Amino acid sequence: MSPAAPAPDQRAIRFRIRFTVPQPQATPFLDMLEREYVPALAVQPGFRAARVLSPFPEQLSDEIGAVTRPGVYELEFDFTSEAARRDWVAQPVHDRLWGRAVELSAAQEWSGFFAVAGAESTGGEG
Repeated sequence: MSPAAPAPDQRAIRFRIRFTVPQPQATPFLDMLEREYVPALAVQPGFRAARVLSPFPEQLSDEIGAVTRPGVYELEFDFTSEAARRDWVAQPVHDRLWGRAVELSAAQEWSGFFAVAGAESTGGEG
């Protein structure tokens, strides 16, 4: 008999926020994420990792047949649980930084995920 799956709020999560950012705001937006938002995330209990994703240039997207979404940036981060992420959202620093992100972007949407499969590099070649 296999062990029971952990309760949903105890599984590790990945959260993705997609921001649509007008071109004049792109530099200040990315700077705010790098210098303020991600460092604030990194000190939260249960935090695991974060990354800011910038779209490929249109030419490269066309070359590989990818969807082109200029001005769409993603912030993805991992927490040990959805409960830990909700603790982060309840912090005053989150409210301040989320407000800045909203001011600098035209639209925001988010999704949460539980990992069901994956792999990591072992650092070897070949």
